[in-house]
Amino acid sequence: MRLGRARGALLAGLVGVSPLMWVVLPGSSARADSTFEGFAQSFGVQATLTNASLPLGLTAELNVPFSSAHLNRLQQSDATASSIYPGDVVAALPGMGGALFSVPTPRYPVIVTTQYGDDPKDAVFPGASMHAESGSEHAYSKGQVGSDPSGSTSTSRVQVADGGSVVSTAESTVDGLVLGDDQFKLSGLQTRVRVVADGGTGKLTRSSSITIGRINVPALSMRIPCTTPETVPLFVPAPGVPQPEPAKFPVVEIPAPFGCNQIQNPDIGFKDGSFFVALPSAGAPVNVPLAAETVFDAFKAAGIEMSFQPAVDSETGLTGVGFTFKTQISEAPDNQYFKGPTPVTFKVGQGVATVDLRPLSLGSDASGISPVDATGTSGDTSGLPSTSVDAAGLGAGALPSVDTGGVLPVDITAAQPADSISSAATRNERTTKLASYYRGGSDTADNIYIALVLTAAVAFAATSIMRVFGVGFRWSS
Repeated sequence: MRLGRARGALLAGLVGVSPLMWVVLPGSSARADSTFEGFAQSFGVQATLTNASLPLGLTAELNVPFSSAHLNRLQQSDATASSIYPGDVVAALPGMGGALFSVPTPRYPVIVTTQYGDDPKDAVFPGASMHAESGSEHAYSKGQVGSDPSGSTSTSRVQVADGGSVVSTAESTVDGLVLGDDQFKLSGLQTRVRVVADGGTGKLTRSSSITIGRINVPALSMRIPCTTPETVPLFVPAPGVPQPEPAKFPVVEIPAPFGCNQIQNPDIGFKDGSFFVALPSAGAPVNVPLAAETVFDAFKAAGIEMSFQPAVDSETGLTGVGFTFKTQISEAPDNQYFKGPTPVTFKVGQGVATVDLRPLSLGSDASGISPVDATGTSGDTSGLPSTSVDAAGLGAGALPSVDTGGVLPVDITAAQPADSISSAATRNERTTKLASYYRGGSDTADNIYIALVLTAAVAFAATSIMRVFGVGFRWSS
């Protein structure tokens, strides 16, 4: 009986003191009283190809290089890096074919992935490298193709910072990119998308930047105005995207022989939201600002549709900073796979960064304990157990009923960024649809080979990228 009474007194004492612990020992950071979901993704160059003959209206895709990172409070930490990533569907084709025909197939070799608890992983190929690591408070990945002065990097990181803030960052660089038969050259591209969620409130701070050192198209012809414009509007040819405020510059006369004349093969750059053209002069070249319409019209006349997509706010972060270049491959010779012209799109420097941080309430609904004022006295003690001790040594109302073992219910889906849910749903639907298509008829093998030929077509469309970056790979199981 004496032991039972001691146990009851100890339990009652702990329950009575627990409200004071919320006052004396508050959470040191948002890590203990918030849930979050962070995601980052970037690529240096993304090439996509479409053709009316492709099954299911699929779009072939190639990312050079690619990285993504994902982290949340539930110890889900994932990182992926690939120097050459053909998209979710094509990367899964070898395994899908093996499952359908019950034959061993190698996994896609040019990728590294980690989850929480894994050691960091690295892979190195001639001209390419990949790194991924996943920890309890960070997820990080980096893909790289080539090296200075010709190469591209993609970096994604999500981490918990001091004070419980969560930071999501997507970065990419591109140097020495050549598309076509030396018809398009790009270098000095640097992009960065960053989102910081405050650990106490969940408030987001967004930032983004993009710079291009040089774009050169030999067939490009451009008329240089007599003077620099007083204001340079940044034309964004994307419906629904608000136009930024025009940039203001002092009006300067452009000296002869360039001012008021047509020039061939100019070097065009982009910085702080405005285009400029580098004109030679005594000493170092002079950067002369240009209106965006002037640049876009010149590229269109050269057969390249160019557009700029600024960072667009989403509910949980930023998406879509970068440039897009579109062209069209003429109809190929008569064959059984491709009919008609083939549009090709190259996107450079685009990234996504999102954080959804939600502080948890410490009220009676969340803890089962009434809030305590500074004096340590609770306003309503009806939720506390009785301090009377029965014969068994426990009070009649010893503990309030607790559901699911005392763990607060968490809606994981609600905690995920809407962008991530939509993207994941799209990927799952696409993969399921493709698998169903392969199982659908007697020509299953032919369909898989069509998809593989499609992959080869994308590789062909981006051959110049591979040639410049000098990448070589070996497919192995």
